[in-house]
Amino acid sequence: MNRLNFKVPSEPSTENQTDFSVAKLIRFLKHIKLRKLLQKIKDLRDPSKTKYKIEVIISWALSVFFFRRESVNSFYAALEKLSMHQRKKIWYFLGCEEGSPLPHRTVITDCLSLLDPDEINDLLMTLFKWAYKQKIFYHHVQHLLPGNMFHIAVDGVWLHHHKHLHSIDKEGKNSCPYCLPRVRNKGTEEETTYWLHACVNFCILCPGGLQLPLYVHVLKSEQLQGKESTSNSDHKQECELQAATEVLPLLKKKLPRLAVRILTDSLYANTPFLYLCKKLGWDHLITRQTGSLKRIEKQCDQREQNEIQKKWYSKERTGYSQSIRGSIL
Repeated sequence: MNRLNFKVPSEPSTENQTDFSVAKLIRFLKHIKLRKLLQKIKDLRDPSKTKYKIEVIISWALSVFFFRRESVNSFYAALEKLSMHQRKKIWYFLGCEEGSPLPHRTVITDCLSLLDPDEINDLLMTLFKWAYKQKIFYHHVQHLLPGNMFHIAVDGVWLHHHKHLHSIDKEGKNSCPYCLPRVRNKGTEEETTYWLHACVNFCILCPGGLQLPLYVHVLKSEQLQGKESTSNSDHKQECELQAATEVLPLLKKKLPRLAVRILTDSLYANTPFLYLCKKLGWDHLITRQTGSLKRIEKQCDQREQNEIQKKWYSKERTGYSQSIRGSIL
């Protein structure tokens, strides 16, 4: 299981710390009886066509987040590199028979598309609050809470592409509130329309290589009216901004006493978002992507030449390598 540890940049004072053991995470999930909690989720699949139990499917999906893989395919690739002994632990954790084939990604996505997002979010919040009350974070503060703060990242994901409407009413119109229409080559003879589901994940990032999903926000078509023909990047950005504005105040209400730092990219370097963080009393860390925020880049270059700035923001005082100079707003 150790090969599923994926490192991320850590705080300067914890450069030499060892990763939070994945084995500890699995023991924690067993201790809270995660499988029994997942069994309470309503399974809307056809029983005659169901091979894997609902708790196996959701455990598998959550594992992609826990071990910070970019996708389900990436997680499969990581598992292929494990020894047979290590794979046995995965089968045992998921509740699958040893040596049996694991769920295919299409099986997972089809199952997840039928779940009620509110049920999933209630489950995630229950898991987090239990861990918080049991002082899991307190006992592993060096590995899980850099700077004694919870670092929450925001990332949008597109799911369930449909070439045709998968849910229609008596009039033949779309009846799925989560189907977002996307139009290519609008106004031409080659104009085509497809639909997708988009969700924005709010996760706690830990420098020990773990990612703990906290909230999943599924966007509705009414929230993105007029954005049907925008570029893929602009559409994804709009999804993330819409979700952040709605979900961050909700998380503040549910977790009022947490010390939080929001991790974002240049997309969020705008007055409304910065004002929202200030209103919530949360810190923020914005990574400047290459080619963006050119004025900030210029200011950073100018400050680097300032002798006082060099002395104050030296590596010895801040602990940050000069290689990331200018990447943080």
